[in-house]
Amino acid sequence: MRYFLDSIKKKNRRYEIVINDENFKTTYKIREELLIEMKFLSPKEIKEEDYKLFLSKLPLDSLIYEGEKFADKKLRTSKEVKDHLREITNDESMINDVVEILKKENLINDSSYKKAYLEYAIYEKRDGRIKISNDLVKLGLNNSFEYDTEALKENITLLTKKYASKDNKTPFNKLVLKTKKYLLSKGYTEDEINKYLNISLIPKNSSSSNLEEDYKKAKAKYNDKQKIKMFLLRKGYGFNSVEKIVGGDDYD
Repeated sequence: MRYFLDSIKKKNRRYEIVINDENFKTTYKIREELLIEMKFLSPKEIKEEDYKLFLSKLPLDSLIYEGEKFADKKLRTSKEVKDHLREITNDESMINDVVEILKKENLINDSSYKKAYLEYAIYEKRDGRIKISNDLVKLGLNNSFEYDTEALKENITLLTKKYASKDNKTPFNKLVLKTKKYLLSKGYTEDEINKYLNISLIPKNSSSSNLEEDYKKAKAKYNDKQKIKMFLLRKGYGFNSVEKIVGGDDYD
């Protein structure tokens, strides 16, 4: 059978070529690299062995294109690209080949990605060490890194101000606990929080009016001093304030 390259047309990021085998015309979309490799630069007759070689190279060429398109949208890690390509094929050998090609094209650079991610996570998102470490693992990157001490102190301070300043109702003691819980959720360790948390930044909201309101609620619910005290203490009110308001009242 004879094969003919009928036409070549640039279409977006690839070339659209039409090959005629005397019976049918088939259109293929290929990367410029494969076009040059096969010497498909102008209409001509194609040897059968060259046509078969071309067909054998198509799957890899198509997968490279998918990888390039995915990695070109934004910075990606090797793992992200591999996960994306696994949605297209289960050929791990081909996937690994594509990733190596993309690295040579500088479309994948795990080292640069990690550096950029750490800058973003520490200085913009203000995430803690634990969260960053976990996120690096999810991205398929080495999770060892240095967290600058000054940045650590500044982040805990700024997050404390931002979180606690929004709450003007929660009693001080409880707000301290809530702030610590929030910092833990951001990935800071208990040791770091205990060392750098400045509780003077947390507003003292345990006003007598709030205490009185909660005391009324507790008294309506319980007819037992001990239960009322526990209710108020769990709300975050200080022991002395609770003793003062509960201890001075009478119960049946």
